[in-house]
Amino acid sequence: MADATATDEVLKGVLEQYEMTGNKACATKIQALLNAVKSLKLSVAVIGEESSGKSTLVNALRGHQECYDESHIPLFFKNTEKTRVPISYPFPTYPNVMLWELPGYDAEASLAQCLKSIDLNYDIFVLVVVGCLTDTHVKLLKTIKQKKKLFQVVCTKVDLEVHTSKRILGSLFTLKTNLQTLKKGCTEKLSKEGLDADRFFLVSGLEPAKYDFTQLEDNLEKDILSLKRKFEASAEGLKCRSQEKMQQICEVCETSPLACFPVIISSVFSAPINILLDIAVIGETGSGKSSFVNALRNVTAFGGEEAETGVTATTKIAAAFPYLGAPNIHVWDLPGFGAPDLPMEQYLENMQLDRYDFFIVIASERYKHAHSVLVKAIVALGKRFFYIRNKIDADMGTGHKQEAPLPLIEAEKRQSRIKQDCIDALRKEGVAQPNVFLVSSLAPEEFDMQEVRKTLAQQVPGLKKEALLRAIPALITTVVRKRRKELMKNVYGKALQTCLHSIEINCKEAVCSLTSILSAYCIELGLDQESIQQIAETTGTPVEELKNEIQCPLAKEIKEDDVLKQVCKSVPLTALVWTYVPYWGQSNSPEMSFEATYSLLKGAVWDLAEDTERVLLKAYAENLHKETTE
Repeated sequence: MADATATDEVLKGVLEQYEMTGNKACATKIQALLNAVKSLKLSVAVIGEESSGKSTLVNALRGHQECYDESHIPLFFKNTEKTRVPISYPFPTYPNVMLWELPGYDAEASLAQCLKSIDLNYDIFVLVVVGCLTDTHVKLLKTIKQKKKLFQVVCTKVDLEVHTSKRILGSLFTLKTNLQTLKKGCTEKLSKEGLDADRFFLVSGLEPAKYDFTQLEDNLEKDILSLKRKFEASAEGLKCRSQEKMQQICEVCETSPLACFPVIISSVFSAPINILLDIAVIGETGSGKSSFVNALRNVTAFGGEEAETGVTATTKIAAAFPYLGAPNIHVWDLPGFGAPDLPMEQYLENMQLDRYDFFIVIASERYKHAHSVLVKAIVALGKRFFYIRNKIDADMGTGHKQEAPLPLIEAEKRQSRIKQDCIDALRKEGVAQPNVFLVSSLAPEEFDMQEVRKTLAQQVPGLKKEALLRAIPALITTVVRKRRKELMKNVYGKALQTCLHSIEINCKEAVCSLTSILSAYCIELGLDQESIQQIAETTGTPVEELKNEIQCPLAKEIKEDDVLKQVCKSVPLTALVWTYVPYWGQSNSPEMSFEATYSLLKGAVWDLAEDTERVLLKAYAENLHKETTE
């Protein structure tokens, strides 16, 4: 009898044993099972021009991250290692799928020349391109389509394209626009030629967490599983800094049933000190942002790296500094706005404000239109901010440019008027209770700097909880997706093991075992009654509301008779007649279909995982709604 999962080799070993003992009936059934297994074998071929990044993409699909340093730079300019013969690798999630890397063809090759090096007998093709789609690419895709084969088109080395565009465009560069332009040209060409534009993806094999790699993986799995599904962009909202923020939570969730997800989140909420908070200091060029960053962090007293300051613009790229007043807080010194050649709207897109959890807006003069645009953008993201009126010492006559300070009473009146003007301007933007502070970065112990630190310290625990709460939808998607992939790795083996069980013992016992596997999936994914109750109690969401999100019938009730009908072949009429003949009669026990069993299990994992995502999102829906509306 096989273990928890079976392999092709196990089946072949069992077949040899039955043949040696002369058990022809079982040997025939095992051989039929092996034939069924063979019919479900799939192959994915990665094709493309030489040096297009095929090997790097294959490694990324296999889950092998390549790490490079400066010593590897020459490799990008030398074709030292080319793929000369087809190389196969087992697909990590599906044991019945082989991933093939085919030798590259010359960039100037015609379609006929390309086809000489490409065997079209593979089941699925991944065409790797660099830059834009050529006519040869289109002709090759049409040929693949005519053969009724599935394909994906992957534009690799997007990171290099982005880097090049950034150098050429300078301050006019925006990542979103650049990626849209790259994608638009290729997708429009595919659509014009009658090819599916949804099968085009922008990918960096060296940075698979970025761009469209997740969507490529999901779409490829959809083709492998032959499921008629539309995959959304998984975890697109989980930016690189959020991934750093959530890494420990993901690691804990990977080893626990998904019903424990709310418990883990609650434990993090109870100790928000461990949540990473990203604070962005943003303002007009010359407003004293970098000086404020140093003053806020009190580097004079505590030491540490200082942000570069000067009379001209010194901050060219966003730079992070640890906040010395509390752990797990990064203070980001962002480049300033106000350059004549960079419109405010484009500046905001370049800064990618959604990456940050809290903002400190720096102004050294009166409230301007640019401040209004910035504040509206922050409010639209549902984020909070402090408004800092910097260089207040100059207004009070205590700066370097003033010789005599203002009298105390007049200084207090001027401070009050300046602060009220800022408050009134922010209230006009819809900010009900603006936090406005008057500071001097050169004299941090005077004016409101101490109040800034005190207020920030009071708000940090709440800000960290808000940051975690905003990341929960993307975190749920990431955790469920990882668990789905882990479960799917064993589906093939469990299907084999169950069918082998049906041959060696009987079909009904095998179906009982199969029912137990399905029940275990429900528990693992947090969809059984006990798990739903636990999620409801932890999050305060009514049980019935959570149950209403469950659509897969297998999560509601698993009946052995229903499972038997789905996975077993019907008994032939002739066999049924012979059961009534004494001595010569045969058992009318149905035979289990490997294809049907495998289809049931893989479909169950997908459907149950989708239900889990819906249940967890519903569990946090009310909290998320409050966070976005407050």
